[in-house]
Amino acid sequence: MKFRISKEAFLDGLQKVQHVVSSRTTLPILSNVLLVAKDGRIQFTTTDLDVGITGSVEAQIEKEGATTLPAKRLVSIIRELPSSEVEVSVDTRLFGRLLRHRDGSTPHAPLPFSRRKGQQRPVGIDPLHEAVEDGAMAASVVRLESEDAQAAHQVLAPGRVAQELGLPTTQQAARPFLHISGMFPAERGCLAIMYPLATHPTNKNELLAWDLAHDPNELPLLDVASLRQRLFSKSADLPDGVHRLPVKSVHLNKSPMVVRNLDTLTAEMAARWNIDKSLAQAHATVARGLPDMSAIWAEVFKRAVEPVADVDEALYGGFIDTADRRRLDQLRMLPAAELAHSRTGFDDARLSELVFRYRARNFPATLNDEENQRWEAHRVARLLEGEGGARSVDALFAEIDTLAEKADEQGEAILGALYDYAEAIAPDL
Repeated sequence: MKFRISKEAFLDGLQKVQHVVSSRTTLPILSNVLLVAKDGRIQFTTTDLDVGITGSVEAQIEKEGATTLPAKRLVSIIRELPSSEVEVSVDTRLFGRLLRHRDGSTPHAPLPFSRRKGQQRPVGIDPLHEAVEDGAMAASVVRLESEDAQAAHQVLAPGRVAQELGLPTTQQAARPFLHISGMFPAERGCLAIMYPLATHPTNKNELLAWDLAHDPNELPLLDVASLRQRLFSKSADLPDGVHRLPVKSVHLNKSPMVVRNLDTLTAEMAARWNIDKSLAQAHATVARGLPDMSAIWAEVFKRAVEPVADVDEALYGGFIDTADRRRLDQLRMLPAAELAHSRTGFDDARLSELVFRYRARNFPATLNDEENQRWEAHRVARLLEGEGGARSVDALFAEIDTLAEKADEQGEAILGALYDYAEAIAPDL
């Protein structure tokens, strides 16, 4: 598939059909928009399997075809492009490319194929339903280039992003990379040459990177307090002559637009956006020679110690890693009788206690005498003593009595049922 269309018309067509698109779906393909190039028009189709919207706009069709792309991400990318004509073509390997429109020098490929049972077939008849059926996620790589911005923008999964940037890396092996983001001003093409400083101390999916338009020599001269001030304070709140550090977080799990090959940024484009590649390379050499700041970054991003919440309340106490999630999935498949004998081996200390409480609440017959005593002690601490700020049974009874004074007949019935329930679950002393 290949066509040319103005940015304004493309954006208008996308915006008219994206309203039924949800990012919270169990079928990733439903987050996509179907693009069909045919008969001098581009047809846009979206659906949530209950409601579907179809619209079309005029375009110059060079090769008919169809593909799907993530709707909301595509809108945000197109919106950031300068006003110009955009050329779109589909690559069989990369599954979704938007390429420069004028000189025709960028290679392109025909309509993508979906695979089933070892066979190739073009996405053709009823392509939206085929895409849903296949569970295909088009646009594993998206490349955008327009008349005013010929940069390659890659939209990748976290692992592919890390691979593109050569992560994890050593200080000696680290290399600069191109990063395209709306956080950079449009005057510089929304792009920058960045250098990886370190992985975020508490979030392995976050990379701390330095904007190589600036000299990093000052970094090792700053103490923890100064780094915090210049990273987390607003520019208006900084003393005169002090500027925020050009450090940006690149979130690997949010499909950032990154390119490791700096040659993608041509000399002409660098000049247009006033980007000095030679200066960036010189600053990269300085950054490569900086002392190890791992311990300092850990202190900079260290949070104040908060009271440890009960594991049942620790909703935001950190994400569960892949290995522990796999162990939990395996436990859920076990019969109740085997839960008591399963060796969990969790890396997250919270999970062992949560599994014990899961057994106690749902399969009390699997508890031995010692575990029964432990469970009853926990219930006494929470329900009778109000441990950890929990609402005790007595406090609940007092609230019910207060509410009952002004309750109508229906309200009294509800409060009475609640009173009976609390009384029934209260531990015996």
